Amino acid sequence: MAAWEDNFRASINSSRTKELSILRKSFVFRALMMAFFAAIPSLVAVAAIAHYALTNGKIEAAILFSALQGFGSLRFPLLMYPMALQGLVDARVSQLRLAKFMALDENKRITPEKLDDDYDGTVIKIEDGEFFWSDPNRIDEDLQAKNGDTKNNTSVVFPNEDGAVLDLERTIPTLEDINLTVDRGELVAIIGTVGSGKSSLLSAILGELHQSQGSTTIHGKISYCAQSAWILNMTLRDNIIFGREFDEDRYWKVIQVCQLEHDLETLQDGDQTVIGERGINLSGGQAQRVSVARAAYSDSDTVILDDPLSALDPEVAGRLFEDCIVAFMRDRTRIMVTNQLNFLPKCDHVIALSGGSESANDNADEGNKSNDKGTDYVHARVPGTIGEQGRYSQLLRSGLDFAALMEKFHGSDKYSEENEQNDGDVTVQGNIVVSKEQAAAKKDMRSHRLMQVEERAKGAVKLDEYGAYIKSGGGWCFFVFVLSVLILRQALNIGGTVIVSVWSDDSDYQNLSLQTYLILYGGSAAALSFVAFLESVVFLVFGLRAAKSLHENLLNGILRAPMSFFDTTPTGRIVSRFNKDIFAVDNELPRFF
Repeated sequence: MAAWEDNFRASINSSRTKELSILRKSFVFRALMMAFFAAIPSLVAVAAIAHYALTNGKIEAAILFSALQGFGSLRFPLLMYPMALQGLVDARVSQLRLAKFMALDENKRITPEKLDDDYDGTVIKIEDGEFFWSDPNRIDEDLQAKNGDTKNNTSVVFPNEDGAVLDLERTIPTLEDINLTVDRGELVAIIGTVGSGKSSLLSAILGELHQSQGSTTIHGKISYCAQSAWILNMTLRDNIIFGREFDEDRYWKVIQVCQLEHDLETLQDGDQTVIGERGINLSGGQAQRVSVARAAYSDSDTVILDDPLSALDPEVAGRLFEDCIVAFMRDRTRIMVTNQLNFLPKCDHVIALSGGSESANDNADEGNKSNDKGTDYVHARVPGTIGEQGRYSQLLRSGLDFAALMEKFHGSDKYSEENEQNDGDVTVQGNIVVSKEQAAAKKDMRSHRLMQVEERAKGAVKLDEYGAYIKSGGGWCFFVFVLSVLILRQALNIGGTVIVSVWSDDSDYQNLSLQTYLILYGGSAAALSFVAFLESVVFLVFGLRAAKSLHENLLNGILRAPMSFFDTTPTGRIVSRFNKDIFAVDNELPRFF
């Protein structure tokens, strides 16, 4: 972990210390509540019996034990009362969180209309669209609360005391003046410089951005392939078919056009290989081709691809583009962000975006040049917009801005292609970024699964588990003390009953006086109340020690685990241990152990 273990441990322990401090306070309050409600029946019984004895003098056994039985029946409801209060508080907190979430404003959802088979018109249309990543009204309110002014749609840039530049952004749209029409079956390429809004435009089509102006119309179902491949902890086949009905002919055709045939030979169990969380045993190119294959296998009318060829070497990228995107999906609408300009002539429509963060940086550079100190300037963050669009050949002839963009792209593409060629030197056919030795080792591992099945114990808890918990809670000596307090409480409880029994037999007070019996019974009740409080405290202290120790052991085990552990263990499983299980150790075991 790049020698960051100590830093992570310090950060986690700092948060854990604060959590344990709050937990300790809640334990003390819980101990007081439990002791108080446990002592109420005894104290009420003492008061009632004393009043009866002082007013009537003689105590009959039938009346006395009936009264004790009645007071004893109050013990369990009163012991459960603190737990009920805690449950109500937890329910109230959950209800407030849910209410806050449910009260959030709904984003305007774009509901795709059903597309008939013979429909050949427009499938995506955006008119005068203006899009924000967040609700601009809410951003204005937040900025006004912090800065007191949101009138200007500019970014005020100034240095702080350390010389670092601060950028206070106002409500600038991510995209503006978006007018886009895509017909069914078209292959549309979206290009632009870094930060110009290419991925944002795809998100706008998907309905993930807040639209403040204009209208958006979508026809048909959409499948989406993200720039970073999204892989589930399932087999390669399940990642591709994605819950749909398995069509063998279509499936193997998709494998072929996505250049995955050779990869299946090197995977442990072919297409039945569990490829792991986030595709950890796949190269970047393999994971990206699996993601494209999922979109190709789907039955969607429109396929949105966010730079799907960037992780592939030029040869594989060219074959995937020709065989899959152009040929296999020719009857579907395809919208593709790309930086590979050699694919543009094959596209029906090219959209060149301009603006975005790069334009803002250019403005900032100009401000720096115009000011010797480079600190006193104001610039506007330019929203992304469609600069030019049309067929590739038309844009080359008539689009001056497009020609300049192409010239700018060619400079960056040269470097990109050199890197891709260098990467290709260490790849095997199909963009498998492993050496021949590693590939051979993979073949020897066909009988092994990547993801390890979580070990679970069923049935009665073993004595070793009790022993481990006792050691974590303070050791056997402290546990013996806890048991002693528990035995003492039961002894005092029985002692009070014995005193009442002797008292009822000595109704004429021949052995002891009334005052003596009252003192003995009242003293036993007071002692029982104190020991009940002590019992609650020692049990909760025992649980707090165990919680701290078990968390430290778990954290140390995770930080010292080899990288192979993280390759074979889903992140959700680790989070569950630190979340659900530690919660049980903190709150449930101290009460029920």
